[in-house]
Amino acid sequence: MGMQHFLINLLVIFLSILFMQFWLNQPLRYNRRNEFVMFISLGFAILLCMLFPFKISAGLIFDLRFISFILACFYAHPFTAAVLGLLTIMIRAIHGGEGMWIPIIAIPVLYLVCMWTRPLFNRNKIRIRLLLTSTLVFLTCSGVLLSIHLLFNDLLTFGFMFSFIITHILGMLLTVYLVEYFHTQHLLLTKLIRMEKVEVVSHLAASISHEVRNPLTSSRGFVQMVQESADITEKEKQFLDVAIQEMDRATDIIHDYLTFAKPAPDKVENLSAKNMMEKAIHVMQPLANLNNVVISSRMSNEVVKGNAGLYIQALVNIMKNSIEAMPKGGEIHITSEVHNQTVRIHIQDEGIGMTPLQITRLGEPYFSTKERKGTGLGMMVVFRVIEAMNGEVQISSEKGVGTKTTILLPTG
Repeated sequence: MGMQHFLINLLVIFLSILFMQFWLNQPLRYNRRNEFVMFISLGFAILLCMLFPFKISAGLIFDLRFISFILACFYAHPFTAAVLGLLTIMIRAIHGGEGMWIPIIAIPVLYLVCMWTRPLFNRNKIRIRLLLTSTLVFLTCSGVLLSIHLLFNDLLTFGFMFSFIITHILGMLLTVYLVEYFHTQHLLLTKLIRMEKVEVVSHLAASISHEVRNPLTSSRGFVQMVQESADITEKEKQFLDVAIQEMDRATDIIHDYLTFAKPAPDKVENLSAKNMMEKAIHVMQPLANLNNVVISSRMSNEVVKGNAGLYIQALVNIMKNSIEAMPKGGEIHITSEVHNQTVRIHIQDEGIGMTPLQITRLGEPYFSTKERKGTGLGMMVVFRVIEAMNGEVQISSEKGVGTKTTILLPTG
């Protein structure tokens, strides 16, 4: 009879995860709303689990509430998990009985342990996550059963204790795997959509950029000749200067299009990550000085494979975004590290930051955080060049704090 109740609990948890993942994977969802959805979904699962428990006596109630609570501790915000912990304690206190103090004590202890191990969980991939969560739920269930056995002696049979622990472990493994699977599929779908958009822009760039750049270059030369004429007024020279600046801007955009249309480098060579960064910093130093931005670099001298020109352009685009994100000045910190034959280059600024929604759209054609001043081509080039080098770009940001861009490249 107990197994039947536990299976009902598992079904409730699975349904809540399906609802939660469906909602969170929708576009245009904000961080606070995500937390609210997770609170409702996991809170609903905890509530239903505790409404359909297996009762040995009036004071001993068994269900799978710990699975949903551990999910909240690792996947939701710590505050959301804490509120769900309080909700679990309140519901258990309403049930009452002699054994209510055991889970009431277990929940805060489990929360503290989860918060302590959360950095380890976030740093690792699915195998370690499965091992960590299943271990925690095993220790929690064992501690609860041991406490009940010591306090209430012969009320629990070995068969029940075994099924209670095994159901928790299997349920924990399945739920974490489901969450990770849905998240991976969502990332793949997002990447596929971005690649399709990129391909459209790439074909467009290849077809028109050359035809536009040549007449634009000629027009700029004639405008510059007129500007140097002695027959025009100073105000007319200012107008012509604006025209030249806009032509230069158009030329830069076309250059980005051409780079984007052909990201695969003609010449691949061994590059010093440190030397390439120093060259990129040298290019951006005048702009940084103009905006009161200090660039500090502590790079290790690792070797990567790629095209020097394209790689430097990608670094320049990232630093240019960082500088423009700090209108009042600031500092850009550049560091690197090597892990599992992968070079990680971190570029951290103190700018205005971005929302989670803006981060997910970075690299899309024509999406820019600079409102009307940007085209979005700069980050498109960054993603395309780094991908051509068999690398990856990771972005983390917080509004009002800054943005951290991490480039992952295989060592040469």
